[in-house]
Amino acid sequence: MAKAKASGIAVWCFVGADDLWAITLQEDGGNLPTADGPWRFLRSTRLQGYDADEREAERLVAKAGYCCFREGKAEARTVSRRRRG
Repeated sequence: MAKAKASGIAVWCFVGADDLWAITLQEDGGNLPTADGPWRFLRSTRLQGYDADEREAERLVAKAGYCCFREGKAEARTVSRRRRG
């Protein structure tokens, strides 16, 4: 029996400074904003577009190559650079 072809977009997940999360098309995270690093690799996964959040993340990743988010809010490099403190 043949294996089913994987669907969805393969992405790599990272976490950076100030609890900023990111998904990217680049396995090494090289396209992530250096100002928000250092970036730590978490895991790879596939976006399947099952819900509105995943579809938005797919759109942003397709447009910019990555997207950053906090607590479920995906953004393509529009995350505020203001730091707490």
